Amino acid sequence: MPASGAAISCALTQGNPGAPSPLRAGQGWTVNYTETCGSGAGTAFVQSGTFAGIETLTVAAGTFSAFKFTSVITRTVNGTTRTETVSRWSDANSAASRTLKLASTLSYSGAAPAAGALVSTTLELQSYK
Repeated sequence: MPASGAAISCALTQGNPGAPSPLRAGQGWTVNYTETCGSGAGTAFVQSGTFAGIETLTVAAGTFSAFKFTSVITRTVNGTTRTETVSRWSDANSAASRTLKLASTLSYSGAAPAAGALVSTTLELQSYK
């Protein structure tokens, strides 16, 4: 939120279709996005991904057959380039493509990021109904 406390609306525009369907193991793609918040200038970012294949994955919620995707997302804001490397495992047996695990590391270049900038995160499915 801005200093005034007023809410800002953001829109995400995808510049190209992204991942082809159906995917084959080892197949990659690139997607360009623009995020525009309020009346500010849009921020462009690029995601390059690969379908790594199917793996057996054990998380707190159980053991699953999982589609593994890897991607790199790059964006530059105010002179700081943030590169995020992501591994995502999705339930291969769920029509909803439930995310089972997401592991992400971030690196920064150019202008220094704000103190306390995120450098890694891991999310894991704990349970489901």
